[in-house]
Amino acid sequence: MEVADRTRAAWQASDMEFTLVQHFDAHLAEVVALYSDPGFFTSLPPTTRLATPELVMCEESEEVVLLRLRHRLTAELPAMVTKFVDPAKLTWVETTTLDLSTLRSSSSLSPDEYPDLLRASAEAVFTAVDEGTTRAVTGRVEVPVPIFGGKVEAAIVEGLEEHLRGEETAARRRLDA
Repeated sequence: MEVADRTRAAWQASDMEFTLVQHFDAHLAEVVALYSDPGFFTSLPPTTRLATPELVMCEESEEVVLLRLRHRLTAELPAMVTKFVDPAKLTWVETTTLDLSTLRSSSSLSPDEYPDLLRASAEAVFTAVDEGTTRAVTGRVEVPVPIFGGKVEAAIVEGLEEHLRGEETAARRRLDA
């Protein structure tokens, strides 16, 4: 039995968690190299909800790749939401640290505007499986907004899953080339 966190407001939705496993018919080193390449991300086609990411910065060492990508929401929003937020200001920076020694990455999203309205993070683990590779992504999204925060969280997770599926398709094409 889970005990409620008494520091949270009663109306606040709990964090929405998600897991997505991607499968690639490529060797682990090839997949990790692809996900270390900022050019891969900036070549992703836009989705129905997100524009192609923009590279903010990339730092590489022998053990770590640090990527910062700016994302922009392009989806139509309900009128109820646009009363409170300007859709043109719904951009955020995804900061991803990929540890090449552990084959794990951690990501966080930082809104450019409305910083108190979104908290999101994810971790990915790359694993060799037979002749291929899996990338298991687990994440958490929180929109601490009364009444419709849970619906917004669900929409964000749906958009993230769409983005990750598109990313997986693009990665497969690149790895097969």
